[in-house]
Order: sequence, then C-alpha cells, then structure tokens
Amino acid sequence: MTVERTHLTVARILITTGYLTAGDEIDTLLRRHGHEPVYFPYTGPREPADRETLFNGVDGAILASEPVTADMLTDTPRLKVLARSGVGYDSIDVPAATALGIRVCNAPGTNHHSVAELTIGLVIMAARRLAEVTAAVQQGRWPRGAGHELHGSTLGIIGYGPSGRATAQIGAALGMTVQVSTSHPDTDDPAVHFTDLDTVIRNADYLSLHTRADHSTRRLIDGPRLQTMKPTAVLINTAGGSLVDEDALAKALAPAPSPAPPSTFSSTNLCP
Repeated sequence: MTVERTHLTVARILITTGYLTAGDEIDTLLRRHGHEPVYFPYTGPREPADRETLFNGVDGAILASEPVTADMLTDTPRLKVLARSGVGYDSIDVPAATALGIRVCNAPGTNHHSVAELTIGLVIMAARRLAEVTAAVQQGRWPRGAGHELHGSTLGIIGYGPSGRATAQIGAALGMTVQVSTSHPDTDDPAVHFTDLDTVIRNADYLSLHTRADHSTRRLIDGPRLQTMKPTAVLINTAGGSLVDEDALAKALAPAPSPAPPSTFSSTNLCP
C-alpha cells in the first residue's frame, strides 16, 4: 500500500546530526527558503517514547547514522523525505519507507577525500606503530622498532566508488601495490590492479572496505575470509559495520590458548 502525502511549500525539517547546528550554513539555507529546522541530536540509543514520536509533525529529516526502523515511521503522515548526510543508507528501513511513500536519499561523493585521508592515516598509524611509539616517547623512552615502510606493500580495496578510488590514488602515490575488487573496474588506471574479491583479501597487507553496506554485502568479511588473510594483515572498515562479521573478527583476533605445561611426575624411592 502506498500512502499519498500532501505537498507543503513550507516544511518543518528535523535535524539529528550533531555537526549541523542552529545558525550554520544549512540552517540559514533552510530558513531562507521559509522552512523551519528542528534540532534533536542523536547521541546514542533513544528512549522508546522518543523513537516513537521522533518524526511526528515534521515533513523531512536530515540524519547521520541513526537507525530508522519501520515502527518509527508509523503515524507520520507529514513525513516525505529522509535524507542521510552521508553516503550510505543501510541504517534506514528503505522498504518500509518506500511503502509509506517516503523518499530516502543520501549525499554521495561529499566526503570521499576525508574518508580516503582517514583510511591512509590509519594505514600509516598501523605501519609505523604511531600510537605505541608516541606513548613510549611521552614516557621518556625512544623505541627503535618503529614499524616498516609502506612502499612495496599491498593495499587491497573492496569497492571502487569515490572513496575507494581516492584511497587507491593515495596508496599508489605512496608506492603501494594497489589491488581492487569491484563490479565496475576502471581499466584505464594503470596504477590499479583489478582482480576478484578473494584474491584481494588473500594478498592484502592492508585491506580497506569501501563497498556499499546493504543486505547483499552483510558480513562480507566472514570467518572463512578472515582466515585467508595474512596473519600480519590490517583490516580497515570506513564503510559500514555490517560488512564485517564481528563475532568472527573477535574470534580471529583472540590470542591462541597457551599450550598446557608438560606434565611433571614425582616419584618416591620405595627401595630400601
């Protein structure tokens, strides 16, 4: 069943992202067009009563990664648009919204340079052990085993949208071998080697996820695939938490049980 939703020229817009605030550029733009922004930042799981009434009396919403489930969309006849301020919308029950005539949209390509820089920053931190080295220096020590070079190591990328492409470019500039798994390869890029998913996972020294998180990619990185990764490999996920089987990851990271100590026997000389 599709619910017809009335069109309003002036709208009340719910904003739950913590970085959009009254008086900023977005607020000014909305008010300039006669709309009324309403702020209710998402800082963690909401109380049941707040979830049930979150979209009451609003025509649209700008959301970060707050989960939106079907029960939150009932009895919201004014609601017409759910806009994600990021690139994904796996946090929203899209089929439920569609059935109610609510449009769901996102903002692709808006933060791909930031995501790429964060990804490479995490790669460098892991390679150079920056967290441990910095902590040691603060304690008055000067550790000499400060990691290794990235040059010549393999950067594996799953997904080749804007953030995956930007990450690949930086990795190649650092002298890394870049292998990519994607359904849309760009064979004109000589710095990138396109191959299948399991080959990328198996070969990567640093495996970075940039694919869309939805029902088809849920737990893409599961137990068997984690087992095929190099023991020294680093997994970086800046895409969506659902891409990784967290239980399998915790199991893979758990230290191996220490071997049981050898049995010892004591004997008593019964001979006279």
